Amino acid sequence: MSDINFHMAGAGKWQKFFSSEAFYTLYERIYPEGMNLNKLNESDRDIIYQWDKVGFVEVKNNFVNPKVPVFTEPDYKKIKKWLIEVEKEYLKIINKHKEEYYSLARFISDGEKIPEEYIFTILLCAYTLDAGTLDKLEDGILGQPPSRENSGKYFLWGEKIDISRNYFGINTYEIPQNKLFSVIWMPEMRRSFKNVKSLTIPVFNSKVMEKIEKLCSSTSEELAQVFSSSIEKIKLNELSFANCSLKDVLCMLFHVGYSYVTDSLIEQEILSDFPKEITDSWGMWIWNK
Repeated sequence: MSDINFHMAGAGKWQKFFSSEAFYTLYERIYPEGMNLNKLNESDRDIIYQWDKVGFVEVKNNFVNPKVPVFTEPDYKKIKKWLIEVEKEYLKIINKHKEEYYSLARFISDGEKIPEEYIFTILLCAYTLDAGTLDKLEDGILGQPPSRENSGKYFLWGEKIDISRNYFGINTYEIPQNKLFSVIWMPEMRRSFKNVKSLTIPVFNSKVMEKIEKLCSSTSEELAQVFSSSIEKIKLNELSFANCSLKDVLCMLFHVGYSYVTDSLIEQEILSDFPKEITDSWGMWIWNK
């Protein structure tokens, strides 16, 4: 059984290209050295040709090279020093701005009646360390997500080692206004909330979003500069993903570094520890675009 877990940043449906265990096992067989197509059976070659069309592999001269990077234990050992350096620089920036984040979290929490440490987590993790910094990197060293034909535009990478399980990012789901209102104002919903003083899901209106953008955008810019300037310190040619898509490699390293930093923020009690059991509402919020 394969122990690769794939992750995506962007918008698309990569899962249809890994629809069963056989697909994962095949990718492990060809990663990282590649393989002569003559060593594969016909059904495996058909999968390879599908992957080639969306840039997951490159087929040339009857040989397949994997292009989706996979982060492994040996890779982690080789870049651990880099991770520690990035963590140190990230923490300097976060500590410089954390009082501003606390202040904004208190402001939002007072209006929403939701714990400010939860709002703080959303502001720092989702809007700054994750989406905010990724947006800045896409405008710079990373570029826009690659087009994968009709499956979407997204970065893709795999992991065979969990650096951290403390990952808090953004998955966006658009809720049509009429759909949202129909749920909020249903009579049975009003009855359900009769004895509830406040909702547990925060709602950020346009004025709040302006304040979030102002604070998080500038901090994210500083973090993106740290990441971009530090990449040259990594000896990519020594890693398993040396010949993989550079865009996907950089996106993977960004996410690995981010999760590594999150652990330190929790250890230093800048962030509250993530709950061991996630409730339906933890990690959810609504905002007005």
